[in-house]
Amino acid sequence: MQRLKSMLKSVFALLGKPATPYLLVGAVLIGLSTAGVAIWLSGASAPITYTNLPNITGELIADSAPPPQAQTEQRSSSGVPPIDRSTQPAGSPPIDIIPALIERSDFGLLPKTDPEAGTPLQRYSRQNEGSPVANNRIALILTDLGMLPEISEKATLLPSEIALAFSAYAPNTAEWLAYGRSKGHEVLLELPLKSSAGTVDRGPLALSAEDSNLIANLRRILGRATGYIGLTAEAGDFASQSSAFQPIADEFRSRGLAFVELGARDLRDVSRNAGLPYLSAALAVDTVLDPSAIEDELGRLEQNARANGYAVGLLRPYPLTLDLVWRWSQGLESRALTLVTVSSLLQVNQ
Repeated sequence: MQRLKSMLKSVFALLGKPATPYLLVGAVLIGLSTAGVAIWLSGASAPITYTNLPNITGELIADSAPPPQAQTEQRSSSGVPPIDRSTQPAGSPPIDIIPALIERSDFGLLPKTDPEAGTPLQRYSRQNEGSPVANNRIALILTDLGMLPEISEKATLLPSEIALAFSAYAPNTAEWLAYGRSKGHEVLLELPLKSSAGTVDRGPLALSAEDSNLIANLRRILGRATGYIGLTAEAGDFASQSSAFQPIADEFRSRGLAFVELGARDLRDVSRNAGLPYLSAALAVDTVLDPSAIEDELGRLEQNARANGYAVGLLRPYPLTLDLVWRWSQGLESRALTLVTVSSLLQVNQ
């Protein structure tokens, strides 16, 4: 380094300029360069710190109002938020259970019909305002709710036309259904049906096509809650043994309930032959968890609605799905499409 300083002094002297400032600058620059080369040769890495970065804001998807946020700090110890009756939307299903539509049993409170009070499907449906919509109708069913309080609460903030299906395994199932109704939604109970395909495990409540105590086990599920318009299920093993679903369809019909089959139409004929109000939600919107893929499936749903007069979509409770569906729903009217309730399509397709 001393030799380097002497060389720099000689150079500056030849240039006829003060040597001291240039000597300092040159020494600093050469020192930094030498350190950099040493690090590069040794393969070492130094931490990089970024400062004064810009604050970037903006929407990743469509330009629309952001989804409302759940007020998680208000949730009770049961996991279910308190019900605020003053904010219930117009046309909502009743929050409280209708006494005439319950049957007390060893399995809990079961839904039933009443000559004067009607059926659970009729009384717990949303009351549609205005004239019925004839075409371009879309209904959505959001499933697998009740297991995770945060996502279940956020689901209730979606447009109230979207039906909410709660798991039979959810803790506080009846409370969740009441909370869903308080937010204006039609609610359904999920029916686990056994499936031998792959590694699918529907849990200990799952009904089997060979079940010798089928109706008793079915009523054990029905007694998990009340106030629902019907049940949802994937066909599972009943897809290849649809006749085994006949007693289930008869039980649903006798209790004034509806049935929504998820992902297929394998149980359509046996349900309709039993006189059971039936609907299929065969189009799953979020099979691929990618914004572009979900938007493409929502586009397919729109195409089906225009081609057939209506379409039914199936949603899972992923945060990405909830956000995208909220934004998508805000622009339906401008595209001459209408979000409708599940019950309105059940009445059409009986």
